[in-house]
Amino acid sequence: MWTVRSARRAAGAVIAAAALVAGPAALAAAQDGPSGAGSGGSGGAVTNDVTLDLDRGGVMSAEESLFFGGEPPEEFTRTFVVRTAYDSDHERRYAVSGVSAEDGDGKPVEVDVDTTGNTLTMRFAPAEQVTLRYDVRGGVDRVGQRQELEWAAVGGYSAPVETTTVQVDAGAPPVALACAAGDPRSSIYCTSSDMGGHEAVVARFTQARLEPGQQLSIVVGYPAGTMNSEAILDRVWSVNSAFAITPATTTVFGLVLVVLVGGLVALIRVRSRDERALRAEAANGEAPPLRRAGRGRMRFHPPDNVHPGQIGTLIDEQADVVDITATVVDLAVRGHLEIRELSHRQFSAVDWELTATGGPAGAEGGGGGGDTEGPEGAEHTGGVEDTGTGDADDPDDPEGGRDDGDTEEPPDELLEYERLLLTALFRDGGSVRVSQLNGAGDTEGSERAQRFTEELAAVRDEMYRDMVRLKWFARSPNLERNRWTGTGITITLAGVALTALLAVFTHAAFTGLAVIIAGAAVTVGAQYMPAKTKLGSAVYAHTLGFSRFLHSAAAEDIPVDEGRRVELFSRYLPYAIIFDNVDHWARALARAGAEELDRDDLPWYHGPEEWRISDFADSITMFSLTLSGIISNSRQFKTLK
Repeated sequence: MWTVRSARRAAGAVIAAAALVAGPAALAAAQDGPSGAGSGGSGGAVTNDVTLDLDRGGVMSAEESLFFGGEPPEEFTRTFVVRTAYDSDHERRYAVSGVSAEDGDGKPVEVDVDTTGNTLTMRFAPAEQVTLRYDVRGGVDRVGQRQELEWAAVGGYSAPVETTTVQVDAGAPPVALACAAGDPRSSIYCTSSDMGGHEAVVARFTQARLEPGQQLSIVVGYPAGTMNSEAILDRVWSVNSAFAITPATTTVFGLVLVVLVGGLVALIRVRSRDERALRAEAANGEAPPLRRAGRGRMRFHPPDNVHPGQIGTLIDEQADVVDITATVVDLAVRGHLEIRELSHRQFSAVDWELTATGGPAGAEGGGGGGDTEGPEGAEHTGGVEDTGTGDADDPDDPEGGRDDGDTEEPPDELLEYERLLLTALFRDGGSVRVSQLNGAGDTEGSERAQRFTEELAAVRDEMYRDMVRLKWFARSPNLERNRWTGTGITITLAGVALTALLAVFTHAAFTGLAVIIAGAAVTVGAQYMPAKTKLGSAVYAHTLGFSRFLHSAAAEDIPVDEGRRVELFSRYLPYAIIFDNVDHWARALARAGAEELDRDDLPWYHGPEEWRISDFADSITMFSLTLSGIISNSRQFKTLK
């Protein structure tokens, strides 16, 4: 619908002034129109007189006197646009009611009223003359310092209009007029407009020929307070309106952000204090991981007697691919299985055979010697050498480093997750090729790979339970992450639902975004929710010191007994896998093997006939990468890639 704002732009003050000058003559000519049209055969064209009376409540009572020239049509329709765009958030609605009609003799004429979408249509069978009456609410709006009536006084007729006159009476002198005639979006000024002179209360408009579908739109301005009425506005949905940024929504949104940022700052402060404490504790793990054992030998003794898989799970709070790979190598070093590299023509086609030994006693000279007493007091020894107890340099050692030559150590006991891993590897026999774990070969190989994948889930769960048994975590890190992830997803979904409801029924959907952000933050932050206990933090600090030792120590500077470097460096290797320093210690082990061993072989790693000990660094690196790839492809570990 043509609006007051477009009328002012189209016409302007100059045109309005010109209309005041030309108005009386044009009006006189137009007033002769109805009688002439009524008698002249204009082929069904209509002439009409329209009066619009406004009361104090802003209700407009309209009366249209229609004169049909020639033979009246069988049906005549008058269509109103009762909904128009107002702004980005609202539609303006015109409420039409009280529709009635009568012919020239005062007899009622039946009018059918139909509202469809944004239009209201009146239909009736016309006589030579018909008077149409109706009331309109919502035609008056407050604009700046005045009130304005905006209405399509003539239009939506199913027959052409020969001439028309419109009179508007609000009981108060108008202060401004504007009009437009033609198509609904036309800005062409009407034939004439007239405020009736000084202190006149009636505004007049005239318009010559209007075709079906064309209209005469008028705007009449009155002083503020003339009527107690404003436009009827219906809120319409839009992205802009639903997510309106208002003081209220920004306040709520800001409060949520302050809480999130405040929590982050608090977390950083707490972690900073932990880091300072960790730096002090880490120094306890930087010493060479050695202890003098039976017969005065220096033996491997990791900080807090932790196994590689335990260290890996403790560090990143996840039992992941590298932890399983390091555990397999550690089991080989300790004599529970052997790794045999198979003959191959291309380096990319290498495969390995894993063989169960039944424990260190079954290993041929295994590389396992060392002290691996568990944090709970259970002592685990290596695969070959007996390891004494006591430390000559430790004043708290009740044995005082005594070496009576009869010291015996208990056998190397497997942790539960290590036992489950060996079962997963060798459930179908005493040996398995690495390629078979990936489903290579026939259907039997695929079934074996499937079983291996399923049993890895039990291994992983047991590694988490091990963290709780050791009192390094109060609750399983995995369960803690899942709980917070579930909480975050729930909050996010609730935020989405809340935002949708707010968007449909209010302007405050912007507030719901804060809930979505909070839920997303909790979901992402769930990875950091597992909290170590005080004991777990201390052990973690020691492992950091151990990591620095493995990254900085020179192999030749480590105080180890002559002929024992292969054994010691073999024990270092699984931990080096965890700390991503495999190449350094693999090459150190290869050099030690070349010097101490009389064959191109290691007690726990055997190469093909053409293989040399100098190839070990490349071989163990390829083995770690291949096994890690197979494990990461399993369903239980895909999320940890």
